Amino acid sequence: MSQPAGTMTRDQLKQQRKQQKRDEAAANATTKAAKAHAAVDKANAKSKEANDKELQAKEKAGQLTSVQPATDPALAPATTASPQ
Repeated sequence: MSQPAGTMTRDQLKQQRKQQKRDEAAANATTKAAKAHAAVDKANAKSKEANDKELQAKEKAGQLTSVQPATDPALAPATTASPQ
């Protein structure tokens, strides 16, 4: 029994449908992961904003002074004399 041109066998149709299901599942997983990443990014941004506001409030209340960079010579970057 020959098949008309451009048609698929029952097995080919099954395989194609299985592949479509795998593709849909992968797309759904990707979407779900992207949403989770976006939620984490949003939570991190909110947390940072809350921390910044807290620090600003403490500075305003005089409970916190601005941090100065360390002046310990052991922490300073090493300098080398340039050869002449």
